[in-house]
Amino acid sequence: MIVEAVHKIYSFSARKKFAKTRGLGSGSFGYGELGDDNEFGGVWQRKYTKKGPKWSLMVYARPPVSRTTKQDVCRTKFANGRAAWRALTSDQKQFYNRQVKGRVMSGYNLFMKHFIIGR
Repeated sequence: MIVEAVHKIYSFSARKKFAKTRGLGSGSFGYGELGDDNEFGGVWQRKYTKKGPKWSLMVYARPPVSRTTKQDVCRTKFANGRAAWRALTSDQKQFYNRQVKGRVMSGYNLFMKHFIIGR
């Protein structure tokens, strides 16, 4: 599959030592492009050796394709929930949005929670 670079994505990547004061191991800011064919693109890792830091490009690990029947049931239920949310009127959506006022949750998330649990 060929993907052309069409979207610039701002990203920050940080690794190691988040718990200690001034202990951010490494971080990088920048823009990446979806489908970028730059040979320097990818996930870089800094390793510390006796001779100093060494940068290496991590190998992309393709996730396994696992389509089990349980996953298909969950995906179908979630897709039905999304379709049900889209079918709601704006007043019904506002009801869910008012229910989550002051919480770190959206009305859509509350609706999906109730839909998936079956309330």
